[in-house]
Amino acid sequence: MDAKKRAEGHIIDSATILPREGFEALLVFAALIAFLRKAGQSDKGKYLLAAQGVLLAAAVVALVWSWKNKQAQN
Repeated sequence: MDAKKRAEGHIIDSATILPREGFEALLVFAALIAFLRKAGQSDKGKYLLAAQGVLLAAAVVALVWSWKNKQAQN
């Protein structure tokens, strides 16, 4: 197998990680919301939503930081 085909395989493998992990996070979030509703604590869902927003913002900051670091190295 030549290097180009191996690189293409790595790109495809890497590209499938993000949607798969995103779907998994969505399932966990849905399970937590369902648990809160069943426990009669559905008003606490706003805290889960706020935490999700904070995590998304942290992911964007990490992405930008990583991109800028890579640009500085080149």
